[in-house]
Amino acid sequence: PRGLYGSGHDPQPAPPILFPSLQVLHLAYNDISTLVPLQLGKIPTLRALFLQGNEISRVEGLEGLAGLAELVLDRNKIKALQESSLASLHSLKELHMEENRLRDLSHFSPLLALERLYLGMNRVQEYGELEKLSSLPQLLELSVISNPVSRRGQHRVLCVFRLPSLVLLDGVPVSAEERQAAELSFSEPQEPECATETALPGLASPAHLKVMNVPFGSTPSSHVAPPPAQRRRQLEARTAHLQQLQALHERRRGRR
Repeated sequence: PRGLYGSGHDPQPAPPILFPSLQVLHLAYNDISTLVPLQLGKIPTLRALFLQGNEISRVEGLEGLAGLAELVLDRNKIKALQESSLASLHSLKELHMEENRLRDLSHFSPLLALERLYLGMNRVQEYGELEKLSSLPQLLELSVISNPVSRRGQHRVLCVFRLPSLVLLDGVPVSAEERQAAELSFSEPQEPECATETALPGLASPAHLKVMNVPFGSTPSSHVAPPPAQRRRQLEARTAHLQQLQALHERRRGRR
């Protein structure tokens, strides 16, 4: 029929659905180098796809797998994702990409439902790449173990701060104390208030003084905002000191 070949004005038929009830597909260790010929989009019922141990260098051909929940791409040759690589995987909850050649962590942002991401034993070096994962609002578990960046000392604090939903990092639970410490580490210090001229109340001939709102023992150039409890104690001590000065001045006036 003419419609089959697209001649005339007849619409082309929709591609047939392969394996209409297939939900789990194992294609590991098959020397697969490209996904496009597999026509995986013709299996829209897929929920889990296992492709570990192949020769894949480019993630493509996953369009049409809107219901996919788990994707395993460990031990391939992937260096980076393209903008369209994961664009249609809106239901993906678990992604394995360990033992690849990843340096760039761009283009994970379409995975708004992702809860577990495994990126161990890749080549990620920069903290900036980890910050790109902050676009994953549901992420509960992350592994970046055995990447160069994980040996730099601060990657854990950064991940805990940037990923507020995270409960497990590199196999270690994230505690409430650790999250609080991470938030304090990345909180911006308050700017010291400008010097102002004022006078102590109650003095007979008040001399103008410059008052700087900085912690005791610090200078404006080295000021770092103290914790709220410490700052409150400092303000209370300063207030008490001023009250003592004023009381002393009033007693001297009374003697006169």
